[in-house]
Amino acid sequence: MEDGKYKVKKINTPSNIPNPNYDKAEDDIPQIPYDNLELEQKSILNRIYEGIKPSRKKELFLNQITNYLNTPYQYGGTDANGIDCSAFTQQVYQNSLSVSIPRTAREQYKINEIFREKELLKFGDLVYFDTSDEHFPGHVGIYLQNDLFAHASSSNGVIISSLNNYYYSSRFVGANRVTVKK
Repeated sequence: MEDGKYKVKKINTPSNIPNPNYDKAEDDIPQIPYDNLELEQKSILNRIYEGIKPSRKKELFLNQITNYLNTPYQYGGTDANGIDCSAFTQQVYQNSLSVSIPRTAREQYKINEIFREKELLKFGDLVYFDTSDEHFPGHVGIYLQNDLFAHASSSNGVIISSLNNYYYSSRFVGANRVTVKK
């Protein structure tokens, strides 16, 4: 707390989607108090878990995401002390399902056919964003459901955001499905 004001961090949830005309950097997305962040994120995951068909694999997958929530972002980081977006997706798949995927967002983008239709998204799909205007994915996350995805945000660490948020919807370049053996 500084000068009687709480330091805040942001979260993107369906109840916190900014005005579609709001065209500013990710850092300007509306924020909620940091003290509420973990509770809000876990509440979202609980609602997601209730909405999916139960399976042991999905439970393990969601547990891994929950374990990483609020982990700080660190470019090149690969663990709970600091992690970047592609290491987050890689670690969730490896630690929950023993599925190996490449290390970088650009390499992950190439593992399977890309589709751009958001209505085709399924739980666990990798979603990609062009965050550098260089026409290739510089950011990746994991689709959950109801247009929500988990990712390691460079400004917030591991959080859940909405694909409908203007920042992400305007940068969405596609998704692909990771093949998981039954």
